[in-house]
Amino acid sequence: MSDPGPTLEHRRVALSPNQRAKREALIIAAIGVLRTRGLAGCTSRAIAEASGLAKSALHYYFRDTEEIVELAFQRLMTQYIERIRAAADAAPDPNAALWAATSTYLHLGSTQHSDQLPMLWFEVQLAASRCGDTVALSRLTAQTTEMLSAIVAATGVRAPAATARVLLASLVGILVRDALEPIDLDEALRECLQVLGLTAATDTHGTG
Repeated sequence: MSDPGPTLEHRRVALSPNQRAKREALIIAAIGVLRTRGLAGCTSRAIAEASGLAKSALHYYFRDTEEIVELAFQRLMTQYIERIRAAADAAPDPNAALWAATSTYLHLGSTQHSDQLPMLWFEVQLAASRCGDTVALSRLTAQTTEMLSAIVAATGVRAPAATARVLLASLVGILVRDALEPIDLDEALRECLQVLGLTAATDTHGTG
């Protein structure tokens, strides 16, 4: 039997700086395609064209198109979570932090925003559910819930973890409503927080 040559995992470890740069360029290109064309449009050809590299490069650095799409989506959502956390960290007090985090979650996730993250999230979630591979999505959901739990806990709520889970589900529901027909996100958020018995300082996005 002939030598199959270096495995994909071996190639990753042995990548030169130039090769690592190309691999990174492909991931960045995939993020851009996801943002503009959605999951269905994130094909190997589209990623290669956006990166300026040959299509064969994608299959050299990644197992398949699904792998690079998953990596790109995870990085995109991690950036999303980091922006939400940064908004909360910049707030002057816990109540303001709660509003900043939840308002940022909605405004960045709304279809009124150029990234259209909720639609992308639903596309990826549906695809992952169909193939039975929801580990990465579950991890991202857990990260978001943990972040919200810490923010909610700082306001003095007795059951922050449970409240954070309900809050996240409510925020997703607001984004679904907004996707069907654009709504006043801040007003919807105020109603949501009021129902959950949460107090937040509403001083962002130009609304009082």
